[in-house]
Amino acid sequence: MAPDHADATCVQPSNPVPGAGGCGAAPAGTLRADDIVAPGLTGAVEAVRFAAGDTIREGGGKDGTDLGDELPTAW
Repeated sequence: MAPDHADATCVQPSNPVPGAGGCGAAPAGTLRADDIVAPGLTGAVEAVRFAAGDTIREGGGKDGTDLGDELPTAW
């Protein structure tokens, strides 16, 4: 049986949108760059563009962009 998401609150990308239960939208585009900075140290930068679906727009939401970076280490 598939889960029922009718009462879910959607976020875009991490902001609650009131009245947006039962919605869902995939990222419109993703750009990511990874590189080895040094032995045991890598870096990444990522940008994701979200296109708001009808339910998000009806709840007052709009398209959004999420930018992130990471610098993980390993030994």
